[in-house]
Amino acid sequence: YVLYSIFILIPLALVALLPAVSIVGVRIDTFMLVLIYVVILPLATFLYGEYILLQRPAAFAPPHIPERHPALENIRTLRRIAICLAIVLGTTLALLGYILLYFGNPYGIVSESIMGGLVPPTFPAVWGITAAISVYCTIAYMPYKRIRDGIKQIEIEFADALFVLGRRVSEGRSAEWAFMTTAETMRGSMISEVFAAIVGNLISLRATMQSAIFDEEYGALRDVYSDRVHTTMKLFTESVNRSHEAAGVAIVKLAEHLKELQEVEERIRQGLYDVTSTMRSTALIFAPLIAGVTLALSEVIQKILQSVSIEASRLPEEVGVVSIMKDVGTGMEQSVPPETFMLVIGIYVILMVVILVRFAGGIEYGGDKSQFMYELGQILPFAIIVFSVTTLASRILFRSMV
Repeated sequence: YVLYSIFILIPLALVALLPAVSIVGVRIDTFMLVLIYVVILPLATFLYGEYILLQRPAAFAPPHIPERHPALENIRTLRRIAICLAIVLGTTLALLGYILLYFGNPYGIVSESIMGGLVPPTFPAVWGITAAISVYCTIAYMPYKRIRDGIKQIEIEFADALFVLGRRVSEGRSAEWAFMTTAETMRGSMISEVFAAIVGNLISLRATMQSAIFDEEYGALRDVYSDRVHTTMKLFTESVNRSHEAAGVAIVKLAEHLKELQEVEERIRQGLYDVTSTMRSTALIFAPLIAGVTLALSEVIQKILQSVSIEASRLPEEVGVVSIMKDVGTGMEQSVPPETFMLVIGIYVILMVVILVRFAGGIEYGGDKSQFMYELGQILPFAIIVFSVTTLASRILFRSMV
């Protein structure tokens, strides 16, 4: 909650007050704004989030999926396509505001003054960055996500399959028969396909148990990147050669242990659900919502200060507040143009979404890069939609009040 309140809500709330600090003589230029909202605050938030993740209980490491997996045969080409699409789409969207200005700003969409138009010319740049990140993450990491989901499903089914396998082996039957009946019992599941492949290797290729399971060319587990499954099957191959009965009992005990471990992991996941759901809700809704409202408020304050400055300039010079009010009204406008201000805050929102998605994912599934990148590609566009709609609605609403 320290991360949520101090590192997210307070910086977003302060956005609305930045134009008003000129009243007390503090000038915030573009460099300082970028330094605070693009470097210091995101870096501090990221480091504190990583510190919290270091306290996370140890669990199974996420699977490492190499590029030699059959489903990743064209992954490098896919990445190049994703990069090209991201660059083209991102650049086009980023320049859209200035393109509209070049063609005469049809329908007054682009703002050319404070609280004018719908959005400043730099606002589409936020969507350009978002589109580039989302397109690349979705296209380049969707294959990894599918493979990871398949491995996760195999791990879930593995404990039940071990129960059946252990019972059959403890009856003194051959390993081929045990795998065959287990595959038949688990028909329709992914683990059934793995066990059926083992049977095929044992019968058709006359392979040894070790080769049928682990061979790098035709082994049934060659594309199953799960330490849990590999370690258990290694134990099985070593013990089944000594005694079927002992191996069967050991496998059943191990299946019970894996089942208990899955229950513990599920309880931990449920216990952390409040934290992860809060972070995802913040990234998806609350942070963009607050940023959109406060950004519009900051423009309202800037407009008010500008109006005050204009009215003060009409007062006689002998009135002492004239020069002060002129400085107040123009200080923020001169140092940070409205379009730059909106771009910086938009980038800050994007960085916050990235950090929060990373934090929530780190708690739930550890340092799984492919899961994080794919999830980021899905969440970021929705978060920026919330930010965009809120900003537009707030500007339209507040414009009628100024």
